[in-house]
Amino acid sequence: MLLPGIGTMVGALACGIAGGVYGCRASSTLVNRIGDQTGYDMEARKCDVCSDIFMHRKYASSNDHISNHPEMERQVRIYADGVYDLFHFGHVQQLKQIKDRFSGAHLMVGVISDEDCFKYKLKKPVMSHQERIQSVKLCPYVDEVITQPPFYPTIEFLNRFKIDLAAHDDFPYPVGSEHIDDCYTPFKDADRFLTTIRTPYISTTELVSRITSRYNEYK
Repeated sequence: MLLPGIGTMVGALACGIAGGVYGCRASSTLVNRIGDQTGYDMEARKCDVCSDIFMHRKYASSNDHISNHPEMERQVRIYADGVYDLFHFGHVQQLKQIKDRFSGAHLMVGVISDEDCFKYKLKKPVMSHQERIQSVKLCPYVDEVITQPPFYPTIEFLNRFKIDLAAHDDFPYPVGSEHIDDCYTPFKDADRFLTTIRTPYISTTELVSRITSRYNEYK
C-alpha cells in the first residue's frame, strides 16, 4: 500500500490535533442523512480538513446507556456481498466504487458459501469457498471479510454487525421462495442502500462461457 502524500498527512495531523480521538469534526459538510432502525438520527459527514467521510450520530433517547455523550462519531461501515467466483476486475471495480464514494469507510465483504450458491443459484462456483475468500481478502479495498454471510442480507444482519449501508447494483434481486421482487427493497426504503454500477462486458458467467466455447483451444 502506498504511503499517503504530504498533503494528506498534514490534513490527518490537523484533524488529529483539532479533534482528538475522533479527528476534526468541528468543520464538516453534510453528505447524506441515513435512516436508522435503531432509534438514532444518523448523518454521513465529510471532514472539511482531510475529506474523510464519517458517521455522525445523535442519540434520540435520553435512556440510552451512554446518553451523557450527546454525539458519537465513527467510520461509515458498508457491506457488500457476492460469490466473487473467478475474481476479476469487475469485482474490484465494484469495491473501488464504494471506497471512492466514502473515503475512509470500513468495507466489509460477505463471500457466499458453496452450499448457499448451490441452494439458491443451483450451481457450484468454479473456485472453492476458501479460494474465493482469499481472493477477496487480497483486494486492497477490502477491510474485513465475512465468511458465512446470509445469501439474502437483512436489516437485522446489518444492525448485528453495526453496518450502516448495504452496497449492490440497482437491479432487482428477487427472492422466489418468498415472492419478494427485490431483497434490497428494505434497505432502499430505510435509506441504507448504496448503489454500485456493474462493469460492462465482464462477469464470471461471461468468463465461464468464453472458456467452455474455446475449450479445444485451451487443451
